[in-house]
Amino acid sequence: GTYREVAACLEGALDMLDWTRERKMDADLMVLLGHEVGVGCTDDGGEETLIEAEAMRSEWKESLRMIQEVVAEVQHVDAPTEDDLDVSSDYGWIVPAAFFERNEGPWRHRVKVASAPTEYAEVHRRADALVRAIATDFWGLDLAHLSTPPDDSAPWWTLLDAPASASASTSVVVQDIFNNNLSLRAVPPWADDADRYVHPRDRNGKLLRARRTTAPVQTALADYLRACDDARAAVAQALRALGADLRDAG
Repeated sequence: GTYREVAACLEGALDMLDWTRERKMDADLMVLLGHEVGVGCTDDGGEETLIEAEAMRSEWKESLRMIQEVVAEVQHVDAPTEDDLDVSSDYGWIVPAAFFERNEGPWRHRVKVASAPTEYAEVHRRADALVRAIATDFWGLDLAHLSTPPDDSAPWWTLLDAPASASASTSVVVQDIFNNNLSLRAVPPWADDADRYVHPRDRNGKLLRARRTTAPVQTALADYLRACDDARAAVAQALRALGADLRDAG
């Protein structure tokens, strides 16, 4: 994004300043650097230019620090960081991964997780609740005695045996990209309480009579989507605040 490009520009300018630190600063170079980063500079090539170089270095380092404190770094497979874990939720065969990517992809990995910790944690909590509701009501799984091991070595859903219908082409879970919804095509054959399975509504409030869902799934879905909206807003606010801070810092 733009902030990463600014950070790269600042890093390059700082490298150039460091390279010339023990040398007499070239006036033309100072003017060029000042122009590229938006800082005025004299071109006399004397002591004043060297003083300005130190001032520029200090300002640029501070601006770079401010950006790096908020903006997520680009992922590196060979050198992962904590923020490399900032990827969309994934619960394997239980819920289509594309659903989570659609709702989380636009705002994830733009800022560091620490910039919006409450919102990130809430998305994780609501995603987990949604998947549990779907595992129970759509797949007919009993999760009453299932929990994640204390060491977090194996997420709870990886301990489940995938049904034969869990392949990508035959999954019982239908993702509706137009209404951002998850549902069933019909009441599950194993369900002994068919009345629980109601028709969901589209974004205009119209019943989707060819689809089925349950109240727990609908509630969990609404909570998850609300958490994603809050996370998106928090990320945008963090970036706006960074822009204001950089502007105020000159």
